[in-house]
Amino acid sequence: MKQFAFKKRFFVVLALSFYCSVSSAAPNWYVGQVSRVALGAPDGSFIVTLKSSALDNCQHKYAYFNVSQIGAEQTKAAYTMALTSLSTGLDMGIVIDKALNGMDGQCDAMGMTADLRAK
Repeated sequence: MKQFAFKKRFFVVLALSFYCSVSSAAPNWYVGQVSRVALGAPDGSFIVTLKSSALDNCQHKYAYFNVSQIGAEQTKAAYTMALTSLSTGLDMGIVIDKALNGMDGQCDAMGMTADLRAK
């Protein structure tokens, strides 16, 4: 019986620590001018690199926009914004939760928007 109680407590503590570590992670904005946009898959998924150092600890310094994660319409809109930033030099903001990716992990974008603040 003591063995079962110990295992139960262990799993409760483990579950609580996992919940606390996941709930403390939050997505952040990474802003800069787009320096490269490249299609990565036939479904419209693509990658973006920024001229700033915001993506330096991401795998290959890329932000990955995957249709399977953010949907076709949002990916298409992000692709249009990335090309606009590339051609006009406007800053773009990319939402990434680097805590989910790990150090030097693949930084999957959760969204993107134009940074229209005056310079």
